[in-house]
Amino acid sequence: MDHRWYHAVNHSVLMDHWWSMTEQCDYDRTVRMWSVHDGKATHTLSGHTSIVTSASFSPDGSLVVSCSDDKTVRLWSARDRKGHCIAILRGHNGAVNNVAFNSV
Repeated sequence: MDHRWYHAVNHSVLMDHWWSMTEQCDYDRTVRMWSVHDGKATHTLSGHTSIVTSASFSPDGSLVVSCSDDKTVRLWSARDRKGHCIAILRGHNGAVNNVAFNSV
């Protein structure tokens, strides 16, 4: 497997529930999805207008939530391989630093 993708400048890297995909938050305002099996990029979640500070898979791996210095939280579809943004949560007074799903 080619691991060159791992050396990209990134803010955080997380694995999904099944260890089949990883997500990389980056300073280029994107979240990239990678296949763990072959190391290839599957899709890029684009839309934030500043650094993506955190991202997390939902417990079932079907969604990704991301946050950014742009004061937004975005909810994305993770399983359609197209990275559709489902919702944008605005109204924060400053940068949003962390997001997570509750598995309960």
